Amino acid sequence: SFFRNCSLLQPPKMGAFHLLRLLCLGIAVVSASSVSKFITYTDMHLDPFYGQPGGFKCNTSSPPLGKYGCDSPYALVKASASAGAAVLPNPAFLFYFGDAVRHAASELPKQPPNDLYSTMNNVIGTLAEAFPQLSRKHTGSTSKITWVLGNNDLLGDYYMEVSTNSTFLKSVAQALSDELTPEEQATVAWGGYYSRDLSSTLTVLALNTIQYSSKHKPDTTALDDPFGQFQWLEEALAKAKKNSRMVYIVGHIPPAVDTYNYPPLWTDKYIVSYIALVSKYNDIVAGQLFGHVHSEEFRAFPSSTGVKTAIITAGSVTPLFQNSPAFRVVNFEPQAGTLLDYTTYYTLLPKSASGSLSWSPLYSARAYLNLSDLSSASFRTLAENMAKSSTVYDAYIKIRQVGYQGTYSSCDALCRWKFSCCMTTLREVDFQKCVAAFPTAEAVAPAAIQAPVLSVAHAQSPCPEGSVFCAMVAPWVGGLPRSRAVLAAAAVAGLLALVTGVILLVVRRRREGKHVEAHSSSAVKLPSDGKFQVTIVVKQVE
Repeated sequence: SFFRNCSLLQPPKMGAFHLLRLLCLGIAVVSASSVSKFITYTDMHLDPFYGQPGGFKCNTSSPPLGKYGCDSPYALVKASASAGAAVLPNPAFLFYFGDAVRHAASELPKQPPNDLYSTMNNVIGTLAEAFPQLSRKHTGSTSKITWVLGNNDLLGDYYMEVSTNSTFLKSVAQALSDELTPEEQATVAWGGYYSRDLSSTLTVLALNTIQYSSKHKPDTTALDDPFGQFQWLEEALAKAKKNSRMVYIVGHIPPAVDTYNYPPLWTDKYIVSYIALVSKYNDIVAGQLFGHVHSEEFRAFPSSTGVKTAIITAGSVTPLFQNSPAFRVVNFEPQAGTLLDYTTYYTLLPKSASGSLSWSPLYSARAYLNLSDLSSASFRTLAENMAKSSTVYDAYIKIRQVGYQGTYSSCDALCRWKFSCCMTTLREVDFQKCVAAFPTAEAVAPAAIQAPVLSVAHAQSPCPEGSVFCAMVAPWVGGLPRSRAVLAAAAVAGLLALVTGVILLVVRRRREGKHVEAHSSSAVKLPSDGKFQVTIVVKQVE
């Protein structure tokens, strides 16, 4: 309301009002340009035969909106797209991190309308219908809907011939041509990857990660650079750096160790090549975003690499592994592309055929996880704290599998240590060295660690959607822990309100021909060391 009232201020003859009006409008303009948002989806796994013979897992009559333990019916795919558009009607762009098609895709018909290519096109087309302003099909402009191939978007799970004359990749490029320029179609048909400019300062590099997988078939590990993608990636990064552009790298399978039994997700030498490139061009990589694991995870880079951005994965739409369907809204700085925060939205699935879906925020990363920012260093600290504190670990696990309907297993000190090692290493050899360094129980116990908020109901960002003031304050307090950032934001709000009130009061009294000695008291103080001290009483709504 403070900023809305800026437009109501009429400029009388006094300079104070001119100053206040300019201050209001100037701050509003700066704040509006400091934060933009994009939306992400991953692993929808559309099953065109859900709830009928031929369905994966759910091959008999099933709830129309989806069932835990099964891949997604079309109704769930469409509902998740519509929910995202309701939450964020005008995102800057959209990322889809792969696996549009159900598991056991090789058992689908070989001809439309329910074959592999039609199913992929159905998922991307549904997102385009929900966000037509981002779609090349609907606008004729370069698409702002960026997708990547997943290991189930193939004729066989993890199966992809490494050939630059691939009939499969040519078919993919043709099937998804609505959202590809001719140049993008050419590189997809060649190697399954492409690049596109998202804005005047941001570029996205969409990777094909299938051939790097430790499960890839046929075995092509003798090749140092399958599809020539690493050479292409370096050339694209070098071009971006020369043109002063920032880059997002997106893909399906992350270059990491899996949290499920800890196998490597990529063949090691490909991880080494990837780390080398990201480290070399660290100054222009604004984000590394992946899917595949169906859960809210991250990987911090070893500090020796110098890489500042973490690998971040997102929860899936498919509820196959007892997780609830989810999508994510990401706050970012539009010029440099810096990831500022993200909020995951989810819905529980109804148990009856007559039930409905209700989407709501599950958590916001910085508020819930007590992150000062989304850097690799901040996530590393979080992972280390998980090893030391069962409270921190348990709080993270509560949101990792998004509305999980299964049973959580207990995790002792060694278990937490292994998990922390997985979050802070990318190569299997480094993971094993980390696990071998497990200390004594006494060394694991922390002195004092601020644990995440356990109540998910109070875990969202304190800033409402579209809040101009929060957008304004975010760059100022972004380096603080979220709890202190909220206090700092409140302090700035209090100071602005105090100054505004005093100015208005002085002008009013002067108009009445009276002199007033303005004085006030406030719980907000700004001591000489420049740190805010705020007294706030909060009444929680149970």
